[in-house]
Amino acid sequence: MKILLKNLIGFYKDEIVLVFHRIPLWTLLAWKEIVSKYKRTVLGPFWLSLAMIVFIFSISLIYSQLLSVEIDTYIPYLSFGVITWMFISTAIVESCDSFVAYSGYIKQIKIPILVFILRVLVRNNIIFLHNFPMLIFILLFFNIELTLDMVPMLLLGIAVLNINLLWMSILIAIFSTRYRDVQHMIGVMIQPIFFITPIIWDENTIKSSRFVIDFNPFYYLVESIRGVFIGENLTFEILVYLGVIGVAGVFIAIAIFYRFHKKIVLWL
Repeated sequence: MKILLKNLIGFYKDEIVLVFHRIPLWTLLAWKEIVSKYKRTVLGPFWLSLAMIVFIFSISLIYSQLLSVEIDTYIPYLSFGVITWMFISTAIVESCDSFVAYSGYIKQIKIPILVFILRVLVRNNIIFLHNFPMLIFILLFFNIELTLDMVPMLLLGIAVLNINLLWMSILIAIFSTRYRDVQHMIGVMIQPIFFITPIIWDENTIKSSRFVIDFNPFYYLVESIRGVFIGENLTFEILVYLGVIGVAGVFIAIAIFYRFHKKIVLWL
């Protein structure tokens, strides 16, 4: 019992407490990745926004006619859905490689390895916030009302989204390091999930087989942002539900991380 308690205290100090003391490190790593990717380009990170604009308007021209919806309402709906989905899916896919990509640092330097998961989340938060002014412009252009009540709901939505992405990223990073097939499996699954999640189509178009929506956690994660501005699907209860799932998921992920954190170096 004493040995277990000593190990838990050591783990708490070395991995949990110390990671918060390394905030400048994981924010710097995230920022350096973005800067290095767009080094010597004219537009820099604005290529991300340009890619989003081209994708959104290309899809809108076709799917607004296929789904028989007004393009004035479809573009805002699609914009929030796609940009939120890109935030979620990129964080999940990149978390697969978060330990492997920095194996040299992990093997040679004593750093809390959760730093390398947090830099993935920070990087994708920066990109998401970088695209957010474009969403505000779309709302204003299509005369969608903005109120001060949306601000706390948006902040709460971003918080619960990040909490859920945190525990998912921790678990995915661990199992992807141990079993390299996990990364390929997630790469295969992420595309079909995009199409069965109400992102480019409205949930109201589905009259049967509602389980595709009702039991789809990605739908609720997308709605945690999109629902603040578009439609009336988001409720405070949904945010609380996502928050409870997120907190429970973090505790489970930390418990699994405690169980395997010393073996991660051996798996790299």
